[in-house]
Amino acid sequence: MAEDQIGLLCHGSEGGFTVVDFTNLDPEGELCLLHHPALPASASHKNTEEEEADWMIKKVRLPPGPNFRCWITDAIIPLHGRYLCWVDNYQGILVVDVLRASNKSITDQLLHYIPLPDEALQSDRRPHPDGDCPDRARCVCVTADFTLKLVCVTTRKANRARSPFTIRSWTLPNFYRSGQWYRGHTMEAAEFWGLYNGQSLPRVKPWYPLVSLVNPNEFCFLLKEDHTTYWIIEVDMGNKMLKSSAIYINEEEEGCTTDRPRARRIVFDGHSFIPSRISYYLGMDDANKSQELSEMMQKAKQRRVAQKKSQLEVEQAESKEHVAESKAAKCRA
Repeated sequence: MAEDQIGLLCHGSEGGFTVVDFTNLDPEGELCLLHHPALPASASHKNTEEEEADWMIKKVRLPPGPNFRCWITDAIIPLHGRYLCWVDNYQGILVVDVLRASNKSITDQLLHYIPLPDEALQSDRRPHPDGDCPDRARCVCVTADFTLKLVCVTTRKANRARSPFTIRSWTLPNFYRSGQWYRGHTMEAAEFWGLYNGQSLPRVKPWYPLVSLVNPNEFCFLLKEDHTTYWIIEVDMGNKMLKSSAIYINEEEEGCTTDRPRARRIVFDGHSFIPSRISYYLGMDDANKSQELSEMMQKAKQRRVAQKKSQLEVEQAESKEHVAESKAAKCRA
């Protein structure tokens, strides 16, 4: 089993779950399922062999449409306590009705394919064809109302002079019946940067879009200022406003505020996640102290970044002055 192909679906309120591994064997596929049904509240232990969870393997027909030789699973999304969706950010979504597939007597078509919108279909233009790196330009997310959203940060060579990038989104409200995507928000680079004019945020192309689970109109992005400075921002795409921003606090900066033993260092190199231990201050009994410490660390890091920028500007000015003086001396000679 490949870990990036394994999905977990929880169903019911009594501990039922199903583990599903999808293997693309083009021209056919294989589902390997471990179904653990929900047990009645009165059941204290398993009474029969039938209650034992066991692995089940099913051969499945691959639906027409996607190029399975180029298929890379970017995410596996559970929906409605019944479905698992294998997502290729450049082709589409493979949907499995897990509860139906767990029935041993059902062997007919179990995979349903939903292609991406025509404008987003780019099966042969994936930046990293091997799939080893997280996709920093696209994401498919699910919101609290089980709506699927696709977000793309695109750069087209023909339009690069006019706009360095464009943010586009689409919504799939009824994924299993119609499979129809609806165009959502669009924002060009100038408008995006204009949201934080006057602030210290860098004017760079945003990476790793992510849709808020609570508000489907709010998107999060990662901004890389340099190899040591990263920002996470939240943008309300509907109201065209910057909701919040936070600078990344690395392990050394967080560790300097505590005498607790240091854990193994976890390096952050700009991927779509922020790897770290769960911050120790989140476990404080006083929630206000936790919030105060978080804000204090943010302000301290922002001051250090501002000082670093000022020092760099001074050094650059001195370097230019030195070059100008050298040229003037040569002219006099």
